[in-house]
Amino acid sequence: MLLPPSFDLVVLGKKERAAVVACGKNPDRKEADVLNGLPVNTEYVPENKAAPAPSAPEQLASATPSVIPEAQMDPSLQGDAQAESVPA
Repeated sequence: MLLPPSFDLVVLGKKERAAVVACGKNPDRKEADVLNGLPVNTEYVPENKAAPAPSAPEQLASATPSVIPEAQMDPSLQGDAQAESVPA
């Protein structure tokens, strides 16, 4: 279920965190961990395991490369890019 408003301000002590982890849930989940109206990042993943796949839209955007290889560039733009790279 979605977290209620201002839940990010709630501080969990060691015992509460341990109880949440014992249930297999993520004690570090935030209100913004929502994708398409459904909660994400709800399951507990130990820190020593590999990082989970990006789940939030911001993470997906940062995981995608920002540079497009020249082979995938639009041919009409390649001439402009080559012209700019030639020193004057």
